[in-house]
Amino acid sequence: MAAPCKSTAMVDRKFYAPHQTAFTLTKSHTWNGSEFLVRSSADGAPVIQVETAHIGYRNLRSLRFLDAASRRPVMAVEELGKGLVRRWEAFRGDGTSGSGDRLFVIVDKSRFFHKGLTLHVFLDGNSSGDRNPDFAVDSSCNGGPMTISRGGGGDSHDKDIAKIERKTTPAKNACTVLVEPGVDQAFVLALTVVVDQIYNHYNCACRCNHTCTRARIQRH
Repeated sequence: MAAPCKSTAMVDRKFYAPHQTAFTLTKSHTWNGSEFLVRSSADGAPVIQVETAHIGYRNLRSLRFLDAASRRPVMAVEELGKGLVRRWEAFRGDGTSGSGDRLFVIVDKSRFFHKGLTLHVFLDGNSSGDRNPDFAVDSSCNGGPMTISRGGGGDSHDKDIAKIERKTTPAKNACTVLVEPGVDQAFVLALTVVVDQIYNHYNCACRCNHTCTRARIQRH
């Protein structure tokens, strides 16, 4: 992982630390969709809760990130489409499209999912998707952790800011998240939840033999 870098809180000062931090994210299923609980790996204390809702006639998803202690809205992430290019927008607090408080845009750049997952993240002001991404999420088809890196991702391991490792069993759907010093934890956790949503989309959309291959990605 990378050496500490100078950074500032992107989403919320509460979820920013000058030292390395680790979290466990667990998913459960409700009648309204998936819910997530993030706990600190250090002491098991709840940190963030994530609620899922479906919006509009296209049944797109909306994610609400809440401070686990106060239930204060931290961030909202909305799915924009289920076409060839899947996009998500993140807003501070309870913001929505048109609120003018957009934080970043996530674009799914995966060409062949069974070969790996690639997401590009564009901070507000660089959100057209036509420029080089500010961050990237990468995984490969041979297992191992996913990485979040600055810039375009790929082999630039010296720019890694976080690592996501899925640990899914029939009784538990969870992952561990390691965040480097000086990186906004809420930002990394938002990308982690979106990754889960995209994995679910691809696994449900395909009924071919690739399903089993994809189900093994990131599982240990």
